[in-house]
Amino acid sequence: MTDAEAAELEKEERSRTTLVGGLDMDQPLDEETVKSALRKLALQEAAIRVQKANIEKAAAEDKAKIEKAAAEDKASSEARKARFEEEKAKMEKAFAEDKASSEARKARFEEEKAKSEARMAKIKEEAAADMAKIEKAAAEDKANIEKAAAEDKAKIEKAAAEDKAKSDARRAKLEEEAIRTDLGQKDQDQLGPKVMAAMLVKATERVNSAQQHWADIKQKTS
Repeated sequence: MTDAEAAELEKEERSRTTLVGGLDMDQPLDEETVKSALRKLALQEAAIRVQKANIEKAAAEDKAKIEKAAAEDKASSEARKARFEEEKAKMEKAFAEDKASSEARKARFEEEKAKSEARMAKIKEEAAADMAKIEKAAAEDKANIEKAAAEDKAKIEKAAAEDKAKSDARRAKLEEEAIRTDLGQKDQDQLGPKVMAAMLVKATERVNSAQQHWADIKQKTS
């Protein structure tokens, strides 16, 4: 055993021989000493109880404060959570309403777009039909005008040809009559048979040409 261990054992032995209150078990004890020691012990116990009560009171107060603070924190946290849930619900409701409103606007837009396209298609169809009618009427008017113009032109040409043929016939007849008159007035011996024959042939050709021209015109216009 070391010196340190021996000293520790001796110290423990001395402590076991000493009572609370400072009494030594190895010394003789009288009544007053014992009473005094008991009073000291009672005071110490009372002080300990008071101290214990104060500690318990302080601990209870601290516990109450902690529990109160925890309850307040919990209540505050729950209130914040409730406000958060409320705001979240409001936001979700507003979002849902905005989404529904947006979808409704989109649906109305698509409906109006479809109606507008239908109206535009109908307008185009009606315009195409009107244009076709106008073009048809214009073509008919043009054809009628051209037909009338052609008929008028044919009539004018026919009348002009008839007038020309008549004029040529009258002129040939007049020339023939003039030749015959001239021949009747002049001395046939002086003109000679060849000159008279040539003049008659020429006049006859003019008359025949006028008559043939008139016959061709009548055949074309009939």
